[in-house]
Amino acid sequence: MTSYARKLMAEAENMCRNTNIKPLTPVKRSLQYISLDTQLKQMIRTIPKGEMSRPWHMDEFVTRLAGKYRERPPPRWIGQVLRAQGWTQKRLWSAEWGGRRVWIAPCPINL
Repeated sequence: MTSYARKLMAEAENMCRNTNIKPLTPVKRSLQYISLDTQLKQMIRTIPKGEMSRPWHMDEFVTRLAGKYRERPPPRWIGQVLRAQGWTQKRLWSAEWGGRRVWIAPCPINL
């Protein structure tokens, strides 16, 4: 360590002692990661059947699922799980969707 870094660490330790502030400790993740496949199946179970028949945008999945390394999973991983479960991807050119890509659920939803 350089002398400058040692000096800063000593100052920080002195400040902690003088002000009764505890030094920061790393936070341990207590939550276990649940696979995207399992998360998606749980999400589908909570959604009414009437709502499942509509097209779904990827943003809707991203906001409802939790990531393994970050807060939200990457869309690429979600897309892989959706394809494995039988979902299909289409592009809707209607005025409502404006050419956006959407995901269509399979007719009999496999849980």
